[in-house]
Amino acid sequence: MRLEPNVAAWLADHVNKTPIQPEAFAKKWKCLRRQAGFDLSQWVADWPRHTALTFHALIHGEVETSNWARTTISKLNHNYRGLVENKADAQTFWSLTPANVDADVKAS
Repeated sequence: MRLEPNVAAWLADHVNKTPIQPEAFAKKWKCLRRQAGFDLSQWVADWPRHTALTFHALIHGEVETSNWARTTISKLNHNYRGLVENKADAQTFWSLTPANVDADVKAS
């Protein structure tokens, strides 16, 4: 899968330094979500993929997104369409980088 520029920016500092999935990740992730107060019975599996495809489809359309994600247009429309309707929100999502998120955090 081709990475969007902002995704590459998020990963750049970790290339060849950080394990993709730390030891005992599933156990630690479940514990973190529980401690944060999330209802794990309502947790959406594979939420990063769902988020990316939802916002990608708004910007690039269903054909390009289905090719990008190696899924069918039918599955794309069934699982990812209609969750977000605002193209401006998608543009904001794809513009998030460590640099501008850090700047926003420091400003608040």
